[in-house]
Amino acid sequence: MIPEKKSSVPPVPPVVRVPPLMSRKGKTPVVMITAYDAVQGRVADGAGSDVILVGDSVGMTTLGYDSTLPVTLDDMVRHTKAVWRGQQARLSDAPGDFERERGGRNALLLADLPFGAYGADAAEGVRAGMRLVQEGGAQSVKVEGANDIIRETIRRLVDCGVPVMGHLGLTPQSIHRFGGFKAQGKTNA
Repeated sequence: MIPEKKSSVPPVPPVVRVPPLMSRKGKTPVVMITAYDAVQGRVADGAGSDVILVGDSVGMTTLGYDSTLPVTLDDMVRHTKAVWRGQQARLSDAPGDFERERGGRNALLLADLPFGAYGADAAEGVRAGMRLVQEGGAQSVKVEGANDIIRETIRRLVDCGVPVMGHLGLTPQSIHRFGGFKAQGKTNA
C-alpha cells in the first residue's frame, strides 16, 4: 500500500465578511493591511489578512502627492480594481506567473472614499460608494468624519447594502482643518 502523501499547501481560510468581523470586536484582533496594486493585493490576501484597505494614501505612497487630497474617485476605482484582480490570482510555480482562479480571495476588500467624493451631498457620496463596489470590486467603503452629510451618506450606503467603516484617529483628509497630520479621537466617545 502506498502511503498517502500529505499536502504542503495550507488549508484555505474562510472568506471574511462583515458580520464575523463585528463578532470579533473586543475578542480577537483583526488583521488589516493596505494595498494599492495587484501584486500587493495578492500578497496581502495570501498572507491571511482579514481586511485589505485600498487607501487614499495611494496619493502619497504611489502617486507622488504631498497629501491625500488630490486623489480622485477615478484613482480609487482604478487601484481598488487592481487589488481585486490581485486577490483573484494565485501564484503558480513559475516566478512572476499569475493564473486566474475564480473566487480566490478571502480578505474583505475595503476602499476609501476620497476627499470630495462624499462631503458635499449624501447622494453624491452614495454614487461614489457604489462605484467603488460596482467598478472597483470593493465589498465595503471607508469614510472620514461625522458631520450631518457624512452620517446621511453612511445611512444611505448601508440601506443600499454597502457596509461602511469609519476612520478615527489620524484623518488625513482633514489636513487643512487641523493644521497638519494630527491624531484625533484618542479616547472613546
